Amino acid sequence: MGIFSKLKHIFSNDITFDEKDATSIVTPVNNKGGKIKLDCKVTVPEGFGFALGHNGKALDCFSTGEYYLSVSTLPICCKKLKIHKIDNNGRIKKNFKAETYFVKTAPFEFDFVSLDKAELGQVSSGIFKVGLKCKFYLCIVNLSLFMSALLGEYSYLKANEAEKLLRMFASEYVVNILNKYNFALFEFINLNDAIENTLKGELGQKFEKIGLKLLDIKDIRYDLPRKSQKDYENNLKKKNESQDKQTDENTSEESQQTTNEQYTPFGNIVIEKTEKFPNVNKEQRFVDLNLDHLYEDSNK
Repeated sequence: MGIFSKLKHIFSNDITFDEKDATSIVTPVNNKGGKIKLDCKVTVPEGFGFALGHNGKALDCFSTGEYYLSVSTLPICCKKLKIHKIDNNGRIKKNFKAETYFVKTAPFEFDFVSLDKAELGQVSSGIFKVGLKCKFYLCIVNLSLFMSALLGEYSYLKANEAEKLLRMFASEYVVNILNKYNFALFEFINLNDAIENTLKGELGQKFEKIGLKLLDIKDIRYDLPRKSQKDYENNLKKKNESQDKQTDENTSEESQQTTNEQYTPFGNIVIEKTEKFPNVNKEQRFVDLNLDHLYEDSNK
């Protein structure tokens, strides 16, 4: 960037963002004097959204593209902040106060460790606690809903606070789901697929309510009582080894199939079955063949 470009950027009221500057899912951007100038331009890069917030409330949100922040494009700001109203001196407002955030809307990976453990079991048979560690693959599908959920907890967001809140939400969801179904300890130890399927289905619905789509859950690990953890880890190791072996076998079969498909006998020659007399019946063909034979004999 040249010196004139730098000076222009310094004195410009436009709002820009470089994806390299993204520090978390939600990256706050400081405005000059804490104010936004009306009719300034905001440029939202690919894979990001732009959101305005104030006093713990999510305001107008924008997807990838270029926009001018004006009364016509900021209906929620008009309603909540009255930016379209004339001030006490009879002048039209030129700027307003609000926080600005650039939000990652492209799919992202989120390492999760539950903050609390679910208490499961029965008093008669024993109570035990379960924690969860996994990788969530998520995507923001409703930016306004997502920012409303975050700002409903904090009046404004700092860098990396979105991850803290997301972990808090997910931890609460996981505990509630496990408590709801109250799976038995032996089901965790023996890797019952019903637990994982239930978590995926229920978590998908809960994430959807805060504007997120759950794409997948991987590397699931349960934190069980010490006496049961060893058996669980052994079963998990055997399952992973079996899956790896099956994957290798499938890869080998696909490779062999590809090799066979690449071999073409006779090179590229295609042999087609043809008939000498395709448009006549069987009897006529017999007569014609005999006539040809007689004709050949007469010419000898």
